[in-house]
Amino acid sequence: CNGAEDINTCMADCPGVTTSETCGEEPHSDRGGKTLTFGVSHRTTSAQECCDRCKAQARGAREKGEGARACNSWVFCPLPECWAPDIWNHTLGECWLKTQEDARKPRINFRGAYPPAFRREHSTSPAHVPWQAGVLLD
Repeated sequence: CNGAEDINTCMADCPGVTTSETCGEEPHSDRGGKTLTFGVSHRTTSAQECCDRCKAQARGAREKGEGARACNSWVFCPLPECWAPDIWNHTLGECWLKTQEDARKPRINFRGAYPPAFRREHSTSPAHVPWQAGVLLD
């Protein structure tokens, strides 16, 4: 962010990638996939910690022979509130652990700026996706 801009006023380019390369982070994105850990009741202090929990869950699932239930995708809320078109009030620290069929071609719910037609239909949405998300690359 430049000058007086911050994560709340500069959603087009803030906060940028905040995790290690193996986390496959894409700022302003919300990944799809099957939810393994419900983020409303699962909190972390950073996107990196959320990614690390995804890695730990994946190791545990593989050790138990549950590879199909291994985390390979994560979504983190870095703001006091993270808008989503559902019934939940999403807040700071939510960490969603998910699994994608093919992490090399992940399902994306939303990324970047919400389209104008979407914003007309969802008048309370911000201009850009507030979430940070990624897929494991190691």
